[in-house]
Formats: sequence, structure tokens, C-alpha cells
Amino acid sequence: VQLLMNQAFGTPLQGVPTGPLELGSSDSESMASSPDDGGFVMVFPDPSTCPVPLSSDNTKVGLTAAKCMESSDVGEDTSSTNSAEQQEQMTRLSEERKVYVRRVSSRMYHRVRSTSTTPSAFPHLFQCILLVGLNLDSGDKKVKVPYIKTKYPLDADVPPHIEHLCFPDAKDWPPPVSNTSSVTGASSIDEQSYSLVITSETGGRRFGYCRRVLPEGSNICLPLAYCIISPFRASGFYYKILAELESRHGQPEWLQAAFIKELYSCQFPAPGQGLRLSTANTSYNTAGPVCSMVTTVVRRPLDSRLEERDLTQLFSALPVPVLLQLFGSLLLERKVILISNSLSRLSSCVEALQSILYPFSWQHTLIPVLPTSLLDICLSPTPYIVGILRGRDASAIPGPIDESLMIDLDEARILQGVGDEASILPTRLRRCLKVALQLVTNTTQPRDASRNVLISEAFVRMFVEVCGHYRNHIVTQQDGLKVFEKESFIKAVTSQSMRLFLEWFTETAMFCAFMESHLEVESDVR
Repeated sequence: VQLLMNQAFGTPLQGVPTGPLELGSSDSESMASSPDDGGFVMVFPDPSTCPVPLSSDNTKVGLTAAKCMESSDVGEDTSSTNSAEQQEQMTRLSEERKVYVRRVSSRMYHRVRSTSTTPSAFPHLFQCILLVGLNLDSGDKKVKVPYIKTKYPLDADVPPHIEHLCFPDAKDWPPPVSNTSSVTGASSIDEQSYSLVITSETGGRRFGYCRRVLPEGSNICLPLAYCIISPFRASGFYYKILAELESRHGQPEWLQAAFIKELYSCQFPAPGQGLRLSTANTSYNTAGPVCSMVTTVVRRPLDSRLEERDLTQLFSALPVPVLLQLFGSLLLERKVILISNSLSRLSSCVEALQSILYPFSWQHTLIPVLPTSLLDICLSPTPYIVGILRGRDASAIPGPIDESLMIDLDEARILQGVGDEASILPTRLRRCLKVALQLVTNTTQPRDASRNVLISEAFVRMFVEVCGHYRNHIVTQQDGLKVFEKESFIKAVTSQSMRLFLEWFTETAMFCAFMESHLEVESDVR
């Protein structure tokens, strides 16, 4: 993985870098990685002494990366020094962006956080499990209304209106058969599962994982959905639990209740660990019912990204230029709207937007699938990430919205934008990300679990290149208070375009929240 990233971003210096980012004065020069977070220094292999990996057609991916680099340079300024006019324009854009992010960050009242960050702080596998169904509206028999049919535990604190987030397409039920399978390679089983996010007034964030009940041999789901609400973000793992739960849907209620109770008593497993579930199973023969115990093992891989498919879904849905414009808009904390006919694809791609920001986190409104009854949220003056399910009513799509980027996932195109999205990322970073993502395409297949990891690594590496030296600029004052010296952090980078990028990025809510969390506690996490 590191070898592939080195081919895209340039080979880091062997051993400990002498500076936070050993950049030349030219933006096009190779960029050296800083030590890993926590003081651990990883010495990357030198590509000149390592075998070059081969793509599926047995061509050297290094050569493909070189071609990609050449093609990405078309229309871009590759000179080491920009004209005075260009420098003035870049500086003006940076100042305008700094003013914008300061303005939207000032409207954020609470730092977003998970309600429970470690399994030891929360002894159960989930907070509650819901079975949500659809009923006919008493006033209009043509309209279907979601309702909570059952929940466990019975005294669970259920987020208000959660049933509407579980069925954002209630108005259009039954939903039209999606063509996602032919576009992304997803199966009908994949279309059953989707996720949601609940953010409290104090910034606490919980995650919901849903799975609709699909009768055996059918391609149309019943108007029933299981929903697990948890403080942990781990969609791949919880989708496995939901698959086990849905497979028992036709069993007697006491068997289902026993299985749910056993799930609740388990603790959320760490990466590399798993759950061993023993449940009673009833079968029938000529002598009558026969009860037996069945053991099911649900494991998590050592790298949790191997069980996720969110980044792979987003990568398959959008061409790289559009993906990078979307990424730039997220960094600038603009309003982002994704639109799709597929509930599963929509929620997965919104989830991927959280993943590509790691180790930062989105601090504003986040709604994977917005019910049509709440479309007025799109008129909010503050930033948000919102997914809109395109139903039978085309008028549900919001009109022009200022400071926003609207993307149609089904047609892989931008419907609305500010117009400067291609200039948000510095030229060198944009070029390196293009090469890295081209290498992902050349070395993996769409359904390879490793593709999700490689896509993640490409964006993580970008953040390491730009911000990896932040620890060098945290100082402890005489009163014991830790402070982050932002000015010295920015000046440590010699590339002018990178400094201008950091001038406004360090003002974003996501960067400020990241630094606050590292100043509050002593963290040994890499």
C-alpha cells in the first residue's frame, strides 16, 4: 500500500525528516512525509529497489502512473514560479475562502463527537433495535406513514422521528426497482441495506443501520425494516448482524427475542475480534418440532476498512475529476447535496464523504437520506451534507442554492456548483491524488475489499503530506496549557500554494475540532 502511495506522491525521505515537510520552493517538487502521529516513524521502501506491482493486464503500474501524471498536467500550470498576476489571484482567493470558513465556523455551537468513542465506555453491542413498518394514513389511504412496530430494550431512548429516517421513501412506496446492480455491480441484497445519522442538539452523533426484509425468492422488499442504533460507526459489521437478524424474521417471536437479547448483551468487538452467537433453531419432521442450537460467528477484520464498501461505491459512481471537486468542496465546508434513485447507493456515498475526511470529521449537518418532508433544510445558511432520494416527483429536487455543490450520482455529473471547485486543491495535491486513484483502478477490481483501503490511503496520505507536522507546533506554556501555534505551522511549509491552502483550511471547523481534541487529552493513537 505504501509503495503505491509513494509512486503517486513521491518517495518520502528515508528515516526521520529534518523538517516537518521537506518541500522545495517549487510546487511541483516531491513532497516528503512527516513522521507518523504519535512519534512512530515509518521508513517506506524505495521504489527503485522494490519490484513494481503489475496491474490486471500485466503492465507496470508505475508506467501507467507516469502516463496519468502527464495527462493530468494538460491545462495546468507546471512552471515552478507563477506570474505576479496569478499569485495575486491565488492570494485573493485564499483570503475570500478564509473569510467564508470563519463565517460558517462561527455558527457551529457544539463540536460534533460520537456519543461513545470506545467499547469500554459502552457495554452493549447497540443502544436499541427497532422494527419499523408502514401503515396507511388515517386521513388519506393512498399515503403510507412509518411507525415503530417493536423495539428492544423496551425502555430504550429512541431518537424522535427516527421512523421517518428509516423510510424516507414512504411517500413513493413501493419504490421502483433500482438499476444500481447494472451500474455498480451491487446485488439486490446490497440494496436492502442503508445507513442514517442522528446528531443531538449538543453535537453527540449516533449511527443507524437499516435492513429491509426481503422474502426468499422475491426482488421486492416488504414494508418492514430492522434498524440498529449504535454509537459506533461500523456499517460493514452491523450489516452482517442485520443479515443474521433478518434471516430469522420468520421464526417464532420468542426465538427472535432470545437472539436480540443475546446480541444486546455482547460488547462491540475490536478489529480482528468477533462474536460467537448461539441461538435456538426450530425445525420440523414427521415427529413434530425439533429444537437445536446453532452457532454463528461474526468476525471483524484487523483493518475495519476491509469490511466497508462506502468508498468503493463513491469511487464507482463518480469520475475522478468530479470526485476531487467534491472533496475540495468538503474541505471548504460548503453545502453538498447528493442525489440518486437508489437508497443504498445514496447512503453509502454520503457515508464515504465522512471516510475521505479522516482523520478530520464533518462538523456540520449530516443527513445521509433526507425525507422529502424535510427538504426545507436545504435552505439552511449553514454547511451540510445531504442525500436526496429522487422519487417519482421530480419537483422534490431543490432549486439553485448558494455556496453549494449538487451532484447526480446516477448520471455521474455536477448539477450545480460555485465554479471554482477545480482550484480548491493545490495543483500538486490534485495531480498526486489523480495518480493515486488511477493506481487504485489499475491494481484492484471493483469488488476487491482492498480497493476500499487503497482509496482511503490515498486521501489519508494527502492529509499526512499537508498537515502531518502539526505535533511539532503544539507547545506547552508555563501554566501547563497546551496551545497550537498556527502561524509557525503554516510557515513551516515552503510551497506558496500549500501555504495559501493552509491559510484557510486551518480556519475550518473540522481542523479546529481536530486540534481541540488533541489539545484536550494526551493521545497515543497513531
